[in-house]
Amino acid sequence: MTFHTNRSEKQILETILAISHSAEILANTDTPKKAIPKVLEELGKATAVSRVYLYKVISQTNDDLVVRQIYEWITDNSSIPIKSVPSRNVQMAKNGYGRWVDAFLKRDAVFGLVKDFPKSEIQMLDVQQIQSICVFPLQVNGKMYGFIGFDDCESQRIWNQIEIETLKTAANILGSFLQVKQTEVALRISEDIFKNIFLNSTMGLYRTSPDGQVLMANPALLEKLGYENLEELQQIDLNDHETNHCYNRQEFINKISESGIIRGYETTWTKKDGSLIHIRESARIVKDKHDNIMYFEGSIEDITEQKYAEDALIENRKLLKEAQKIGNVGNWEFDIASGEIKWSEQVYHIFNRNKNDGPPSSIDEVYAYFSVESRIRMKENLQEALKDGKKKSSEYQLKPYNDEVKTLYGVIFPILSEDKVVKLRGIIQDITALKKTEEQMIKTQKLESVGLLAGGIAHDFNNLLTGILGNIALAKLELDSNDSAYSILDDAESATVMAKDLTSQLLTFSSGGQPLLKPTDIKDILTSATNMVIKNSNTHPEFNLNSDLAKVKVDPAQIRQVFYNLTLNSEQAMPNGGKLRVSAENIKISDQVDIPIRTGSYVCIKIQDEGVGIPQKNLPKIFDPYYTTKQTGSGLGLATAYSIVKKHHGYLFINSVLGEGTTAELYLPEFKEPIEAVASEEPKKIENKKALGKILVMDDEDFIRSLASRVLSKAGFEVVTVTDGESALLSYKQAYNSTSRFDIVILDLVVPEGLGGKETIDQLRHIDPYVKAIVCSGYSNDPIMSFYTQYGFSAVLSKPYKPEELVDIVKFLLKQSTKL
Repeated sequence: MTFHTNRSEKQILETILAISHSAEILANTDTPKKAIPKVLEELGKATAVSRVYLYKVISQTNDDLVVRQIYEWITDNSSIPIKSVPSRNVQMAKNGYGRWVDAFLKRDAVFGLVKDFPKSEIQMLDVQQIQSICVFPLQVNGKMYGFIGFDDCESQRIWNQIEIETLKTAANILGSFLQVKQTEVALRISEDIFKNIFLNSTMGLYRTSPDGQVLMANPALLEKLGYENLEELQQIDLNDHETNHCYNRQEFINKISESGIIRGYETTWTKKDGSLIHIRESARIVKDKHDNIMYFEGSIEDITEQKYAEDALIENRKLLKEAQKIGNVGNWEFDIASGEIKWSEQVYHIFNRNKNDGPPSSIDEVYAYFSVESRIRMKENLQEALKDGKKKSSEYQLKPYNDEVKTLYGVIFPILSEDKVVKLRGIIQDITALKKTEEQMIKTQKLESVGLLAGGIAHDFNNLLTGILGNIALAKLELDSNDSAYSILDDAESATVMAKDLTSQLLTFSSGGQPLLKPTDIKDILTSATNMVIKNSNTHPEFNLNSDLAKVKVDPAQIRQVFYNLTLNSEQAMPNGGKLRVSAENIKISDQVDIPIRTGSYVCIKIQDEGVGIPQKNLPKIFDPYYTTKQTGSGLGLATAYSIVKKHHGYLFINSVLGEGTTAELYLPEFKEPIEAVASEEPKKIENKKALGKILVMDDEDFIRSLASRVLSKAGFEVVTVTDGESALLSYKQAYNSTSRFDIVILDLVVPEGLGGKETIDQLRHIDPYVKAIVCSGYSNDPIMSFYTQYGFSAVLSKPYKPEELVDIVKFLLKQSTKL
């Protein structure tokens, strides 16, 4: 066994030169992989050892190191074979090198003769034939990187202090090299990562100068702003408010200057095309060593769609809130465990609860709002929902509030967690108005049924009245006016006319159709309707009707109904009697007059009572169908009056003072055209004359055909009568193809079996586009009777009619034909 003592100065100098050369190698080599093997060889040869190696720390705990050999040099001048150590992970303390771990962590070297080492170390080192060893820890960036070792397998070398310090210097140089290379690698990786992120990030990245110039911008930012390249973007001055009118650069600088960094700053930028982009910006200030701002570095996220979505969400919430308000629907939640109750805003409104009071504190407080019956139903539904976890729905009624009883529709939705109901959610809707509407619809359907019956009765009754009225008139023509029978017939005729007015009212009630307008002096209608209502009552009328009252174009029967309804309301408002003031005057409405009606000339009728008056809170509802405060009222009187007046292009206002009385003001447009002369009460003599024209009469009633034939024949017309539209078409076509054509056609509008007037006129116009036709019907409120010209008719005649009315209208049409 050979012993080496202190090495000579020459050998130490060779080691120092080797270290110097190694430093040069490290400085001029790019990577550790190329440099370290050369350095190990230089040091190994200079120190004349058998092996030099470098282990790297793979992982580290508080008291152990896991290392792995990554480089090794073995001399080729050894007298004994030296085995290479296999590269594998070694847990040092666990494998007997705990002393080494402690030394390395203290940055101390481990050196000496192996025979003097602890037994646990000798066993491991003997296997590798090591007799003397010197190992130094390597530090990189203040952390344990690994260690470099020098093995002598041929002699028991004694390592002197100079040699140890020299090799320690070599270890430090190697550690510094590794640190530099590690830093370079980290920097290069960092730069690569930054470059990769900068180029490929979907977020916009930038650097801008304090004076508003763009220094850097990644492709994502250019794309978001719509620029082709960086040079194009660099033409923009960020501090120029005119080109970036939505971006407040100064505000950005103020905010980032507070702490040197800004996160989540939301603002708006202007794109190249002038459109706006909403962004969320994060940035930091980068300064030089003199604390001067070099640039701002940051990122932007395009949140335009998010902003639109947020705006849409806000708008949807507003719409939902508005929809709940319009639909009178609210939502609620009840937490079973905590008992907490949550209400939406509309629920407070439905329950007439002040929102500032918050939701009820308990479910019992909620129950207290409901009527007794509804409270029981609500409890049952809640208990069943908790038990079976299924949806429940029902109608409920609240306790009266301000004399109003609300009807609600509620739905309960159980919320389950692990098959257990943990919450109840639901909606509640105020359906009070809906229930009233349903009731009104039922009433309307009943009224429509009654109306259909009334219309049918009125039609048949008018047909009968036509026969009665016409034959009475014909009988009167055969008598002298001084004859005693004449006055009897005169009374019968008056009664028949009154019956005619009654059927007109039935038709108004049945259909509410368009009025059959006639130029009318309403004084007689107003006085007769008023007197009819107050007859046999304690109400005393006072009439003040202008003598020069203008004419109006109205449906007399419908307007009579209006006066009747208004007067009846006034009479009922004075159960103990009183004065009823009825006035009528001409009035001009100008823009300066404070009345909400169109400018023009009107006849103003006022009906004023001294009754109990109407409460102000009820005035907005008085024209609503079925609204009434009377025990026996139908709620249709004012609604019908208002509807009729509106169809006459007039206006109806009700003014009332509680305890003083009510005034109804009715405005009807003045009729400007001259009114045709009213026939005298003395019926015209219809003399036998030579045929004045040929008339075709179509009616399904025998007595009406007979009456029309006698009246027109007596007036000098040639008359042909038929029972239905098919016969009328056949007769007209035959006559049209001959030399004896019909001059006038009179068509009954409704024929139960066969073609009626509407269908017949359509086909007649195909035969003769210039046909002169009169539509005749007991349904005076049918739209065809009001707008007859739109359906191809030339004139209209309502049943019942007097003989002279029939003759006059036929002559009128013949006269028009002559003028043409």
